[in-house]
Amino acid sequence: MVAVKLVDINRIVLDTENPRIKHFMEMYDEVTDVAMKLALGAGGDSDDEATAQDKYRQLKRAIKETGGVVQPIILKDDNDGTYLCIEGNTRVAIYRELGEESAPGDWNQILAIVHDELTEQQAHEIRLQVHLVGPRSWTPYAKGKYLYELWHQDKMPMTEILRVCGGTEKAVQTEIAAFEDMESYYRPVAEADGSEMFDYSRFSAFRELQRVKNSIYEAGKSEQDFAEWVHKGLLRPQERVRDLPQILKDTEATRILLKSGAKEAVRYLILKESESESVTSLRDASIVELAAALRRRVERLSFDESVQIATSPVSPEMLELDALRRSIDTLAETAEEE
Repeated sequence: MVAVKLVDINRIVLDTENPRIKHFMEMYDEVTDVAMKLALGAGGDSDDEATAQDKYRQLKRAIKETGGVVQPIILKDDNDGTYLCIEGNTRVAIYRELGEESAPGDWNQILAIVHDELTEQQAHEIRLQVHLVGPRSWTPYAKGKYLYELWHQDKMPMTEILRVCGGTEKAVQTEIAAFEDMESYYRPVAEADGSEMFDYSRFSAFRELQRVKNSIYEAGKSEQDFAEWVHKGLLRPQERVRDLPQILKDTEATRILLKSGAKEAVRYLILKESESESVTSLRDASIVELAAALRRRVERLSFDESVQIATSPVSPEMLELDALRRSIDTLAETAEEE
């Protein structure tokens, strides 16, 4: 049976197993209200902790200004006088915080949809509907972790996962594989480096990894190498993972990747291609076309550019212009002799 009613805020138990914050809660030896609040503040819908905390403050301000929640939270009646919060942990924490601050308003009761009977399967479906396909998303890492647990630990059939969250089996399997790779390869690297906790925001890189694994293998590299690149910050922004197939095919680009990162490696490839196209184009141009193009370019020089070139006799521009002038003089002398 389901009922919509006001529930005493102190009878609500925050869900430490909530997938949105579970990976944050695992950092604490003891589960306390303070730890839950910190986890909720950092476990929002952004990979950036500061942004997530800002969203927590924005939600708190909105609830305070409106005098309560607009959308009911979802609870499970544990039939012992308490209610487990299936959806709405952050709003419950904010109510308690506002009560402690003696903010104007009634923060002792919160509007809730209460299920007196709710199986774990149904609780999973609620979380999937609200967060994976709803407006308040989890971090990418939290999504991957939850799907991994549903598939490997809870043995939920793929057809059931797809029925609730939509999408394709390939997309879900990509999320699961990304979580597995991040845990298997990145966590050991981060922890071996003495990091207090590894960077959950790197999850997107491991999602992209699933697309380029074959190219990494073909280059004689492994997931371990990839994890180290991620940890060293060589694949920032993380969209650069998609460029690895092109980078790893080029020896110099690979060297630049390992020294300066994927961004510089991509820049090298772009310049290399551009220079190749330019050289081919210039070699095919006639003397008239080259002379006319150079004249127009010199005429378009600004005063500052002209001064800079003229006062730098060893600059690449001046050296080439001097060499060109000598070649033209030689050509003119040959014409006079004829």
